[in-house]
Amino acid sequence: MEKCTNCNKKFSLGQVIKSSFLAYRIVKCSNCGALYEHATSNRVLIGFIAVLSLGTAYLIDKYYNWGVKMFLLAAIMVVLLTAVVSVFLRFKRVG
Repeated sequence: MEKCTNCNKKFSLGQVIKSSFLAYRIVKCSNCGALYEHATSNRVLIGFIAVLSLGTAYLIDKYYNWGVKMFLLAAIMVVLLTAVVSVFLRFKRVG
Protein backbone atom coordinates (compact mmCIF):
# COMPACT_ATOMS: atom_id res chain seq x y z
CA MET A 1 0.00 0.00 0.00
CA GLU A 2 1.27 3.45 -0.91
CA LYS A 3 2.11 5.87 1.87
CA CYS A 4 2.52 9.61 2.23
CA THR A 5 5.99 10.84 1.31
CA ASN A 6 5.65 13.66 3.83
CA CYS A 7 4.75 11.76 7.03
CA ASN A 8 4.97 8.04 5.98
CA LYS A 9 1.34 7.31 6.94
CA LYS A 10 -0.19 4.60 4.75
CA PHE A 11 -3.31 5.41 2.77
CA SER A 12 -6.30 3.37 3.88
CA LEU A 13 -7.76 0.76 1.55
CA GLY A 14 -11.07 2.62 1.67
CA GLN A 15 -9.43 5.87 0.55
CA VAL A 16 -7.75 4.15 -2.40
CA ILE A 17 -10.86 2.28 -3.57
CA LYS A 18 -13.11 5.32 -3.14
CA SER A 19 -10.69 7.49 -5.09
CA SER A 20 -10.39 4.87 -7.84
CA PHE A 21 -14.12 4.64 -8.42
CA LEU A 22 -14.91 8.34 -8.15
CA ALA A 23 -13.12 9.39 -11.33
CA TYR A 24 -9.64 9.06 -9.81
CA ARG A 25 -10.12 11.83 -7.28
CA ILE A 26 -7.28 13.28 -5.27
CA VAL A 27 -6.25 11.28 -2.18
CA LYS A 28 -5.60 13.41 0.90
CA CYS A 29 -3.30 12.18 3.66
CA SER A 30 -5.38 11.89 6.82
CA ASN A 31 -2.36 12.79 8.96
CA CYS A 32 -0.65 15.79 7.33
CA GLY A 33 -3.11 16.80 4.59
CA ALA A 34 -0.73 16.30 1.63
CA LEU A 35 -2.53 15.74 -1.68
CA TYR A 36 -1.81 12.90 -4.11
CA GLU A 37 -3.18 11.99 -7.54
CA HIS A 38 -3.28 8.64 -9.30
CA ALA A 39 -0.37 7.74 -11.54
CA THR A 40 -1.21 6.90 -15.15
CA SER A 41 -0.43 3.23 -14.49
CA ASN A 42 -3.28 3.13 -11.94
CA ARG A 43 -5.79 4.26 -14.55
CA VAL A 44 -4.59 1.63 -17.02
CA LEU A 45 -4.63 -1.15 -14.41
CA ILE A 46 -8.09 -0.32 -13.05
CA GLY A 47 -9.45 0.10 -16.60
CA PHE A 48 -8.09 -3.35 -17.46
CA ILE A 49 -9.76 -4.82 -14.37
CA ALA A 50 -13.09 -3.22 -15.32
CA VAL A 51 -12.93 -4.50 -18.91
CA LEU A 52 -11.91 -7.97 -17.74
CA SER A 53 -14.74 -8.10 -15.18
CA LEU A 54 -17.39 -6.82 -17.56
CA GLY A 55 -16.19 -9.15 -20.32
CA THR A 56 -16.36 -12.13 -17.98
CA ALA A 57 -19.81 -11.10 -16.78
CA TYR A 58 -21.00 -10.72 -20.38
CA LEU A 59 -19.76 -14.17 -21.35
CA ILE A 60 -21.35 -15.79 -18.31
CA ASP A 61 -24.62 -13.91 -18.89
CA LYS A 62 -24.64 -14.99 -22.54
CA TYR A 63 -24.93 -18.63 -21.48
CA TYR A 64 -26.93 -18.37 -18.22
CA ASN A 65 -29.11 -15.23 -18.72
CA TRP A 66 -28.75 -13.87 -15.19
CA GLY A 67 -29.53 -10.26 -16.14
CA VAL A 68 -29.16 -7.79 -13.25
CA LYS A 69 -27.46 -10.41 -11.09
CA MET A 70 -24.62 -10.49 -13.60
CA PHE A 71 -24.18 -6.70 -13.44
CA LEU A 72 -23.93 -6.91 -9.65
CA LEU A 73 -21.44 -9.77 -9.91
CA ALA A 74 -19.29 -7.69 -12.28
CA ALA A 75 -19.39 -4.71 -9.90
CA ILE A 76 -18.34 -6.90 -6.98
CA MET A 77 -15.52 -8.39 -9.08
CA VAL A 78 -14.21 -4.92 -9.92
CA VAL A 79 -14.20 -3.83 -6.27
CA LEU A 80 -12.53 -7.02 -5.04
CA LEU A 81 -9.88 -7.03 -7.75
CA THR A 82 -9.13 -3.36 -7.13
CA ALA A 83 -8.69 -4.13 -3.43
CA VAL A 84 -6.30 -6.96 -4.29
CA VAL A 85 -4.17 -4.86 -6.67
CA SER A 86 -4.20 -1.78 -4.44
CA VAL A 87 -0.76 -2.87 -3.26
CA PHE A 88 0.56 -2.02 -6.73
CA LEU A 89 -1.17 1.35 -7.14
CA ARG A 90 1.11 4.38 -7.17
CA PHE A 91 0.39 8.02 -6.41
CA LYS A 92 2.25 11.23 -7.16
CA ARG A 93 2.20 14.26 -4.94
CA VAL A 94 0.30 17.31 -6.14
CA GLY A 95 1.83 20.69 -5.44
